[in-house]
Amino acid sequence: MIWIIVVTTLILLLPIIGIGVVSKFGMNLFEEPEFWYSYMSYFGAVVLGAIAVWQNKNAQKVNEKLTKENNNLQKIMVQKMLPIVKVESVKTLCTNTNTNKISKTKLPSKNSYSLAIVQKIHLGAQNNDAIQDSRDLRVIKVNVDADDNALFEKEVTFSINNISDTFIRHIEIEKIEISGYKGAFEYVVCNNEIKGNGISELLSFSDTVNFKMKFFFNDKQKKECWDNILGGIAFTIYLTSTSINGIKFNEYIYIDVSNEGVCKTSYGEWDLQEYK
Repeated sequence: MIWIIVVTTLILLLPIIGIGVVSKFGMNLFEEPEFWYSYMSYFGAVVLGAIAVWQNKNAQKVNEKLTKENNNLQKIMVQKMLPIVKVESVKTLCTNTNTNKISKTKLPSKNSYSLAIVQKIHLGAQNNDAIQDSRDLRVIKVNVDADDNALFEKEVTFSINNISDTFIRHIEIEKIEISGYKGAFEYVVCNNEIKGNGISELLSFSDTVNFKMKFFFNDKQKKECWDNILGGIAFTIYLTSTSINGIKFNEYIYIDVSNEGVCKTSYGEWDLQEYK
């Protein structure tokens, strides 16, 4: 903007300076009306030209900004057809029947779950086990069917990895749907005990969040199915991931992990309005 004003001022002064030099030789054109008529036309043309240049530069900046935002939105819309986050390193343990230990655990209400950061896990070591990297471990306590104290505890560990090109600033697990076994028990839906509670952490591409999910329950049929050598546990987590720009992605992840360590996963998009 400043350089346009400076250049325009110089161009407007050039005729004045030129005629001032000529007047030194006896030709005083400043007294001629035709000169001023011509200069007024010249002045208007120069000012209009300067305004056009300024508008063009301004429009170019706005266009570049809109193009950049449009490219980002196109990337995001394309990503909505793909998983935003991916589950990795899924493992399960045999059901814990230590009722003394389980009874000391503060459970969320029946058919709900709670999320907390309870400890650090350390990744990598150098120089006599010095810590090279560490990450928080999120523990999800799921109360499947216990009114007060639970008899059994089934544990599943996994990681969620950001595989999108956008930064994710918040991940909320809206609900967890535990699959049923035909002839044994029906599926169970557990909702977030504290609405909006989730992982508030800036995740760039390939960043991971580590989880330990603990299912607390009393039903012996669930224990038999989940501990059977040919069985395992299957559940679906419904996520809402929020990008750094505030765009939300509703994604479900189905996890079926056997007691032999075989895991099957599938992904899809779900409608938050239907859930509500």
